Amino acid sequence: MATVNPLLVPSTLPYGLPDFSAIRDEHVMPALQEALRRHKAEIDTIAHDPTTPTAMNTVVALEQSGQDLSRVVGYFYTVAGADATDERLRIEGEISPLLAQHTDDMYMNADLFSRIDTVFHSLSESLGDLAPLAEKTQIPLADVEAETSALVRRYHELFLRHGAGLDAAAQARVREINAELSRLSSDFGDTLLKDTQASAVHITDEAELEGVEESQKAFFADTARAAGKDGWLIPLGLPTVQPILEQLARPDVRARIYDASLQRGGQKNETIAQRMALLRAEKAELFGYRTHAELVISDETARTPEAALQLLTDLAPAAVRNAERERAELLPVAQADGCTTLSAADWPYYAEKVRAAHYSLDSAELKPYFRLRNVVEQGVFRTAEILYGLRIT
Repeated sequence: MATVNPLLVPSTLPYGLPDFSAIRDEHVMPALQEALRRHKAEIDTIAHDPTTPTAMNTVVALEQSGQDLSRVVGYFYTVAGADATDERLRIEGEISPLLAQHTDDMYMNADLFSRIDTVFHSLSESLGDLAPLAEKTQIPLADVEAETSALVRRYHELFLRHGAGLDAAAQARVREINAELSRLSSDFGDTLLKDTQASAVHITDEAELEGVEESQKAFFADTARAAGKDGWLIPLGLPTVQPILEQLARPDVRARIYDASLQRGGQKNETIAQRMALLRAEKAELFGYRTHAELVISDETARTPEAALQLLTDLAPAAVRNAERERAELLPVAQADGCTTLSAADWPYYAEKVRAAHYSLDSAELKPYFRLRNVVEQGVFRTAEILYGLRIT
């Protein structure tokens, strides 16, 4: 299979980038199934290694395994995220439960966790075979040992967080929950994307596009033609506040676009979200946590929901003050324009007018300075050189 499926052989392109021109959608599922088989075989070899567990033959070996699977998954989700066709959404629906099951199989592999647990509890003795790795990578042995110690601790924590320490009944239920959550998450994203595409606002009267730049109008016209419609079609992006609201002079059109953005997903995704919340709460309880928030955030910087809430509580008054100050600045401009109330749909439009009036700042005039090459070379790369001494060619 490796000779005919480009996803199952390492890329020869710079940085191992996928050869997108050679890979087609029909390569994905066969490559995934073979990559899963290979990774399972690698895990089985590590789990049943007859030699004494060490960091090198257990944790480092596990870290280096699954490269075929990483290649397939990395390619697919990159492409599907950028261009989610119906076929790719269908493939994602097949992939998600397979990956969820594979992840559970690895983290709940008792033999594998036993070896990791042995390494974790005898860490100093388990680091004795790292000299060849240090020599191969030309990294000082002390640095390799420190990095590997961190890796061992992290894997031990990950296995426990994924159910390695639970009894058989609890593990079985976690597997069921993970499988259902995987399916629900895929369904939620699929529904949201399709609804976002279907909610594009169709304009047939050019007067409704008052204030919109000509180049933007041309894009909307092209979008309409591609969809087999006349006039103009304004596609929605994933944020609730759509960028085009900054340009639309007609409040009724702004309201249509904003309302369409709010309605995406509808009752179906509301039902999915409720079911996911129940499953997450049950899973948290199985792991000994009071809430899903506790389970998730215990592995994050804040560590507790209370700490995260405190951050939000501390920020909220300043955010509200800023919003009120901005509203006081925008409202007279809106009222002078005949807009008696400043709704969420109106806010971006009048914020843009205030920027232009008070600061002589016109977003359209700024665009030529923010072409991609300028942003990357003179912005990102130049900043990296100033801050970190990195010169990128």
